[in-house]
Amino acid sequence: MSTTMAVDLEALWEKRKFYHDIAYHYLMLAMTARQVCEIDKIPNTGRVYRILHRAAIEGCVSKHIVPEMEKHARSNSVEKVGKDKAGVPLSYKSDLIKRKGFCFTRSVRVAIITDFALSPLTRAEYCKMRFIANDIFKNILEKVIVDNELPENILNILEKKAVSTSSTPDEARRYFEILRIFREPNKIKK
Repeated sequence: MSTTMAVDLEALWEKRKFYHDIAYHYLMLAMTARQVCEIDKIPNTGRVYRILHRAAIEGCVSKHIVPEMEKHARSNSVEKVGKDKAGVPLSYKSDLIKRKGFCFTRSVRVAIITDFALSPLTRAEYCKMRFIANDIFKNILEKVIVDNELPENILNILEKKAVSTSSTPDEARRYFEILRIFREPNKIKK
């Protein structure tokens, strides 16, 4: 499934897996940032928190997990400094806002969608395997199609794949028709 593109997708997948694993250890195993540092060999807790925020913004974890990360951080803060002094900044809420605007670079977007199109995996399998949240994948897919960043043959493969794996093939077909309509003006510009 590895492709020979200018973008190193394997390094990207490793980074995303690492971010996901940190978030998993922190939230699902109910660890503190210090415990995550010890287990994952991270030099300091500040780096753990930066990774957690990157995982939220870049969609390495589901958007439904982010509020749980905030609750866990608040709980850890209460345990550490007491209820009177505890506080978690609104940064996790702002992460959800930043996430809406997050997008990979053009070359990475094209590489990801081309890799998906040429893989035998369904969209759900691909997203799970590559640690890409569904909302982020949808944004990438729509952007590369509408902005005319994909060649027509890859777009055709994507459409066939969507129609063949969808429980509602007519809806999938209509979705791609709409994306092609929005793509048309961008074809003229290029």
